Amino acid sequence: IRLCIDENAPSTSHWDLFPLLPPGSVSTPSIEVISDTSGRLVLQCESKGWYPEPELLWLDAEGKILSAGPTETVRGPDDLYTVSSRVTVEKRHSNNIICRVQQRNINQTRETRIVVKFCRKSQEDGGLQHLLHSLKRKYLNVK
Repeated sequence: IRLCIDENAPSTSHWDLFPLLPPGSVSTPSIEVISDTSGRLVLQCESKGWYPEPELLWLDAEGKILSAGPTETVRGPDDLYTVSSRVTVEKRHSNNIICRVQQRNINQTRETRIVVKFCRKSQEDGGLQHLLHSLKRKYLNVK
């Protein structure tokens, strides 16, 4: 437990107590393929067990922030936060995408990296389905 004391508050004020997250208490972000249409993939990232509220960022391989949908934040009955967000990946030869969840106040960062490869036109029928199955098997432990 971390004890936060407001130095400017009168001595009769209350103290705010909030837990420090022990190592391993937050979940590694999971990335899920939501849809695939017209050479575009919609990916969703989610991470649970955060306090205080973290931020979620989508990054490319060079660490540049990608334009993504708004971050959805849910505070559970245990006062821990779950964050999620979606990003659309455009058709390119290869996309190296990172979902990073961080809480700078407590110096905690977790990230997951995924490589998305689009097939050439002649491979699209079976190739994309094979790719999606491989991603599910690798990141979601689906057989």
